[in-house]
Amino acid sequence: MDDLALSPSSASNLDFQVLSDRTLVRLSRRSEEPAWKNARPVIAKVAAALLRLKGGSRTVTAELMVPKEIATAISSGTARRMGGIVRSAKSGNILKHLQEVKPSHVRRLMKSPMLAFVLMDALQSVLLNEKLAAIQQQLKEIDRKLEAQNQAPLRKAIEQMRDLPYLKGKNRWQQIQQIRNSLRDFEGIHSSLCDSRWEVISHLSKSYAEARITNDKERKKLCAAAQEVTLVIEMIANAKILHARMTAELDETSAAEQEVLRLQDFLLQQEERFQGVFGENAPIQNPRTHRRVLGRKLTARSEARECLIEPGERIDHLLNSSLLLHLALPEK
Repeated sequence: MDDLALSPSSASNLDFQVLSDRTLVRLSRRSEEPAWKNARPVIAKVAAALLRLKGGSRTVTAELMVPKEIATAISSGTARRMGGIVRSAKSGNILKHLQEVKPSHVRRLMKSPMLAFVLMDALQSVLLNEKLAAIQQQLKEIDRKLEAQNQAPLRKAIEQMRDLPYLKGKNRWQQIQQIRNSLRDFEGIHSSLCDSRWEVISHLSKSYAEARITNDKERKKLCAAAQEVTLVIEMIANAKILHARMTAELDETSAAEQEVLRLQDFLLQQEERFQGVFGENAPIQNPRTHRRVLGRKLTARSEARECLIEPGERIDHLLNSSLLLHLALPEK
């Protein structure tokens, strides 16, 4: 946990820059250790990607805190979050300007026995501090949504995790192994789904570029596809985080850290793909690429940008969460 100790000068700025700096220092040490020889290729990939983001013009968005009543409104659909602003879905009136997560808040998150679910919004459009209140209630809600979406392997893992506090010795070890197997199954299914989502996005991007008179329909489909692929990315990341968490429970710290490293590699690849299609320099963000029979091109670009803010921030949130998890693992 020494890596996460914050100096007074950085105590109010626990953001991507701070987290990535500390992660890069840790990766540099790992790359020199003989036991990590086989992991050096992925270390180099993650380090290069982090440096690309740190040195680029794009700002990785900060974590946000949301009061419970606002989070509930977002979950129910009566409110919508765009960046740091929450508006009423019906009237458009501003309900709340969100604040950044404080370092003390993050330290509390680190102590949670359910770190994975606290750190990320895998299946809900709610944010961090709502997840501090009632972990068991949260698991029930996630379980309900999983049942609705027929996500059997992850449901099975969650059910098995509920029993862990009451198990000891060999029974606990066997339960953790079963959880890890369920998570591997879930990850395999959704990795294929993620690839297929990106194939759809590739076809939609081509259709958007080649449309003659209007590409309004293609724009809307692209924005919907951005939401869909982000949900799948979140689900895969959730499985990877839980898998690392279970590996750490077995005191296999080095193996857990390498799993987190593969999680970061996955997220950094997804971030790069997302920015290529939906980011500030992507065609959909350029007013000149929008074709409309009626209405202004700038309006179409603004509508697209508004739709794409939230999924982009969700991927940033996952990336920051993975760095936090990495730094939370003890070095041995």
